[in-house]
Amino acid sequence: AEANPAESLPLWMSASSTATLLDETQYALEFNRRAVQAAPNDFNARQALGNKLLAQRLYTEAVEQFKWCLSRAPNDDALRQSLMAATKGMHDGTQQPVASHVPVDPTASVPR
Repeated sequence: AEANPAESLPLWMSASSTATLLDETQYALEFNRRAVQAAPNDFNARQALGNKLLAQRLYTEAVEQFKWCLSRAPNDDALRQSLMAATKGMHDGTQQPVASHVPVDPTASVPR
């Protein structure tokens, strides 16, 4: 039987939280991306990814995530504020260059 990729979602989200606590922002962002890859229709994973992208000033990608979330929760004021912040960042010219993805071996331990 083939494994369901969505089953890895809690692991990727947990890894992202741990990396955030360790101030490993690039790993945290990559783990959030992996969570969305594992479960592309998971609202919480996409919102978390949007928030990480916003914090890293990767506004174009953040806008994509927040728009997806708002299409499912159109009355969420916090999401609307996040989308406005990301859109403003895009237009202010403060966006970071697209982050290179950190190569992650899913069988490797989290770096210390």
